Amino acid sequence: MPSLADDPLGPAVEFTFVLSEAHLKAVGTEGSLELVKRYRLAKTPPADLANSAFPSYHLQLELEIRNRGAAPQQVAYRLDGPSGLPLEGWWYVTKIHPKMFAAAGTRDVVWNTPTTGHGLIGATKIYSDAVEAIEKNQPVTIPLFADPRPQPLDYVGVDAQYFSVVLASQAGESASPLLFKQALAVPVGNVEAIDKALGKTTDVSFRLISQTHDIPAGEALVQRYTIFAGPKEPALLTAYQLERVIEYGWFRTIAKALSWILHLFESLPLVNYGLAIILLTVLVRSCMIPLSRKAARNAQMMQELAPEMKRIAEKYKDDMQKRAAAQSELFKKHNYRPLGGCLLMFIQLPIFIGLYRALSVDVELRQSPLISGLDWCSNLAGPDMLWYWKPYLPAMLAGENGWLGPYFNVLPIVTIVLFLWQQKMFMPPATDEQTRMQQSMMKYMMIFMGLLFFRVPSGLCIYFIASSLWSIAERKLLPPVGKPSENSTPPLWQRLAAKFNPELDPAKTKAMRRQRRK
Repeated sequence: MPSLADDPLGPAVEFTFVLSEAHLKAVGTEGSLELVKRYRLAKTPPADLANSAFPSYHLQLELEIRNRGAAPQQVAYRLDGPSGLPLEGWWYVTKIHPKMFAAAGTRDVVWNTPTTGHGLIGATKIYSDAVEAIEKNQPVTIPLFADPRPQPLDYVGVDAQYFSVVLASQAGESASPLLFKQALAVPVGNVEAIDKALGKTTDVSFRLISQTHDIPAGEALVQRYTIFAGPKEPALLTAYQLERVIEYGWFRTIAKALSWILHLFESLPLVNYGLAIILLTVLVRSCMIPLSRKAARNAQMMQELAPEMKRIAEKYKDDMQKRAAAQSELFKKHNYRPLGGCLLMFIQLPIFIGLYRALSVDVELRQSPLISGLDWCSNLAGPDMLWYWKPYLPAMLAGENGWLGPYFNVLPIVTIVLFLWQQKMFMPPATDEQTRMQQSMMKYMMIFMGLLFFRVPSGLCIYFIASSLWSIAERKLLPPVGKPSENSTPPLWQRLAAKFNPELDPAKTKAMRRQRRK
């Protein structure tokens, strides 16, 4: 039974268990031991109660083993980690593994050693390894490190998308980590009763086996730990030296920078995170105007060269080598680079991935709505969840483990529609059957990508929607770049201006320019 202890370090809750001589004799040894587990809550100064980044999300755990016998004792102990870390939106949770192409679950075991650094083993692998061990009549032991010698551990814990429960050697200190003979990842509950499809969501924990300690008669072994249980807020984790628990992926620097800018915008008056994402989009696209104009120039030139490309395709329809040579000569003559418009896409890719990671792991965006008071899109870190359609579709599509999930999300659909619109606007007309097939494939690929990203954070969809609208407006409103053909359609701003002032009619302006040249 727990009891309140009169502790000089402050109020504590104690759990005491006595291993009598009879208990020890039953396992083949003699003597008597007393086990004490003592928990102390962190104290927060009143001035810091409103500071979410103040390091007060922890318990101090003190483990004491007293030798009450008349002879020395050799003792090793086992510590089991927490279980049942709550999940939210587990059907759309996206976590990544620090190792390339390795899978993470919704609950994972994380750890850090001074020699190997941060590591993670996903719930899916823990579950599959446990099933394999049971089938082979082997004990379920999934080691975090293979070295049989006692290993130092800075921390080990159970990690979810926004929260973690982590056992550390000492509060905020990794200079003197404790040594453990074994550190294991374990599934919680009856593994054989778990549906294979639910392996990603299996409840998992960790188990620590200490090295052997010698305790003289009448003395005690005392070891202290810090248990962090709180949100994965960067400043808070840094205070505990647990910042590696947040996994940003390949573009860590970009993700952290975008997250910082996002929070900066959100701190402005009357700006929520939905509007902050739109402002971030405007900032990013404004910085890329030179590249986007270059891409537009490339697309425009391709449209102007389309008739000549069609003529070459018809002339050399049976000779691909000559066709390629003629097209290359044409491109060289007009200083056209076919891949010139790809630079914008390649630059946007790390931004897209970085923003995706920033939105996926940012606890501040958790349950942050696009529009306050609406149930729709009430969590920018998850799908918008417009309509619960699970009862009306097969489980393989709309089940929790289905391809699309139990909710219909409208923002990914809007994103794909805008992508297809952009493609139609920017893509030059097909000059041959091969080009036509390639363009059709790109269209279907866009739709397929929309299905793949059906459950991405709604905040990311808002970024794509805002970015697409920016591209469309840029193409419609800004004047053509380079030297357009005589038959090219004037930009929207010129056509609107001509309605109010006939002197600004684009056709008259072109005629005047030709007259001046003559």
